[in-house]
Amino acid sequence: MFNKFIIFGFLVITQTAFAQVAGDPVRLDEIGYYSIEQITLYKKQLGIDTPTTSSVTAYKLSYYTTGIDGKLTIATAGVTVPNDQVVETRPVVSYQHGTTSRRDLVPSSGHTELILNGAYYSSNGYVVVAADYLGLGEEMSFHPYLHAESEATTCADALLAIYKLGLSSSKKLFMAGYSQGGHATMALHRYWQNKYGADRPVTAAAPMAGPYDLSGTVIETSRQIGKISASTVTYTGYLLLAMNMIYSLDAGLVNYVQAPYATQMPTLYDGTHDFKDIMAVLPQTLPEFLTVSLIDGITHHPDTNAFVLALKKNDVYDWKSEAPIQFCHGDADLDVPPSNTIKTMAHMQALGTVVSRAVIPGGLTHSTAGVPCFRETARFFETFR
Repeated sequence: MFNKFIIFGFLVITQTAFAQVAGDPVRLDEIGYYSIEQITLYKKQLGIDTPTTSSVTAYKLSYYTTGIDGKLTIATAGVTVPNDQVVETRPVVSYQHGTTSRRDLVPSSGHTELILNGAYYSSNGYVVVAADYLGLGEEMSFHPYLHAESEATTCADALLAIYKLGLSSSKKLFMAGYSQGGHATMALHRYWQNKYGADRPVTAAAPMAGPYDLSGTVIETSRQIGKISASTVTYTGYLLLAMNMIYSLDAGLVNYVQAPYATQMPTLYDGTHDFKDIMAVLPQTLPEFLTVSLIDGITHHPDTNAFVLALKKNDVYDWKSEAPIQFCHGDADLDVPPSNTIKTMAHMQALGTVVSRAVIPGGLTHSTAGVPCFRETARFFETFR
């Protein structure tokens, strides 16, 4: 049983008689209000053609989830709610955000991705919840970058919290995310289907430009070093640090990353540095960053390399979805190879999943494909309303 109190403009939730569990809400703070006029102008500037039927209020949600250590911790999420829609007719969108190296550039702070989703979805009647993930927002552990299990549980617990708060009683549930958020969307979808799908099944999902075959992405990148993006080294460092902290890789960072970068990485990725500032410190190519033995292990001995084996535990494409999935990926993406999506679609379709790929203009990169993919996702979800 939950008791709700309004104190100084925020909602405080107390639970009586029972100990807290993952998915219990803690509090809900209002962080912004957007009128129909403001949203209409914003949509026009971005070329968004979804209907605008409601003003939107944005919130920061604090809730209980489980950390990497298995202990309860309080995490945060951004939430946008349509003000002119009754709870029974509010579908829910769980949106998973893309890569950020700064703890404060997350949905619960009102970051651009939250506002964009408010404009796309909540102004047309959806409740949107966007978890910050572990180690970001106000959860102060390290961020387990692209760790499928914690992405799934942290996002699922945010969903449980908004349902417990009564923000929606609709049975329609959608999931979407871009880049890291695409990977997190697949991890969440698989987890939710297995654990909660019988009572509240996923209606449809739309992962975008994510490294679903995470191990395959890293192997392909190591074999095509001349075709990587300027940010690949920074992504790789983030991933290596996370996998080492979670799985205690046998060789450790000093045997995977060249000096002096191995000792600098924990500080660079401590949640206070911009991605571009990390890029400025790290070298521009993988041979300058990774040791020869690691590159050789990834490229020629992936079946025994500890880093690749850790990544395989976080691949998220080998399962059958009961809900239709629409993928979207720019064909000129150098950050996450489009072949990743092609492989994932073929594999999941062979397992019986209904899959499709959004049609967007050619020549789009990881950054320029974002808005077109968002538009197609909104149109896709509307077909299930």
